[in-house]
Amino acid sequence: MATVLDAPVLLISKDSIQDEVLEELTRLEVKKIYIIGGESTISNKAIDKIDYEKEVLAGIDRYDTNNIVISEIEEIKGNSNGYTIVTGEKYADSVVAVGISIKEDSPIKLVNKVIEKQYNLDSNYIVGGKASVNISNLKGKRVSGSNRILTSLELAKISHPNSNSAIIASSENYADALSAVSLCKKYDAPILLTENNNLDKNILNYIKEKNISNFIIAGGSVSNIVIEGLLTGESVNFFKPVEIPNNIKEKMTGVSMPNNAKIGFNDLVYLPLLHYDFNGEIKKGEIIVNKKVGREVGNIFKELFDIKYPIEKIKLIDEYKADDNMSMADNNSSGFNYRLISGTNRLSKHAEGLAIDINPLYNPYIKNGLAIPKESQPYVNRGMKLEWMIFKNDKIYNIFQKYGWKWGGSWTNPDYQHFEK
Repeated sequence: MATVLDAPVLLISKDSIQDEVLEELTRLEVKKIYIIGGESTISNKAIDKIDYEKEVLAGIDRYDTNNIVISEIEEIKGNSNGYTIVTGEKYADSVVAVGISIKEDSPIKLVNKVIEKQYNLDSNYIVGGKASVNISNLKGKRVSGSNRILTSLELAKISHPNSNSAIIASSENYADALSAVSLCKKYDAPILLTENNNLDKNILNYIKEKNISNFIIAGGSVSNIVIEGLLTGESVNFFKPVEIPNNIKEKMTGVSMPNNAKIGFNDLVYLPLLHYDFNGEIKKGEIIVNKKVGREVGNIFKELFDIKYPIEKIKLIDEYKADDNMSMADNNSSGFNYRLISGTNRLSKHAEGLAIDINPLYNPYIKNGLAIPKESQPYVNRGMKLEWMIFKNDKIYNIFQKYGWKWGGSWTNPDYQHFEK
């Protein structure tokens, strides 16, 4: 129903509707609301608080309600040439079946022990094994895996064989996946289920094989461990310092690490990171820091990730030929760079791997009222209060301070981007 109407699914409590939902209805400027389920599901007390044109689609039980919903769908778009058959006793199959329902234009039909004649067509898809749907003389093509996760995978292979996107939802939390069903159409992507803390190797192999690179994570149940696997296609210990890989050393040599440097690769460590960008999307990052602060830097960025602190990008300074101004102008957050303090002949703390700059375009170094880099001049005005600006006693300041890092924003010539040990 949601995909036919290009409408979101909004969940409410049985007897009340949350303020956030009412605000969303206002933001969407809705004209009509469909309420799915009877009094035992959504009470009149809740419905009365919804001040819009309303249509309640409800039967005597879930199967009757389902038939009413199908009738409404077919009234909108015409009769169906087939149906997506799922068990009405478990939720997972009905959610992951949305992708194939969209692709085949076949409404989802809930069944238990029988199926009405008008819904029993050769063009049907039957989702789940016989342990889930076991009706004699049932027509259609069966799609199933050995569990709900692998069933979602088999459906994805049929419904979205060429998509480079996937919606990832918990196999343990039905509500998250249900809320995401309309995204299947928006992103032309299947729903793939995962355990909260374990990414099935078959799912991972499929993602790698299909080169899926765009992930929409539904809800907060899916852990960082799973997200790490999705983004890397392998087991990577994000936020854990490791020896600098040889390919990174090669990239740094003669760039951020000149031949005459007084510090060596053995004094530094490499940290693979995850962070939220300005669009709220999870991105991979990487940073080089001094070995003696590697673990605490990992903890700092893990805490920033956990609170979804926005950092636009975290790339090695070598991506900018070790040009600090170029990196800052691109709002790149970075660590080690064997260089002098701007305007002096003294080595920067960055040259020791003991300094980190965060969102530098919006948090400039200011000298005599002028910003460095010059592109940051509009952000000399600290009254703008942008989310990614750094201020004393804000979230990022407090996290760095907890680990004993000093902030450059309190200096005579403030360097708002800069934290050092």
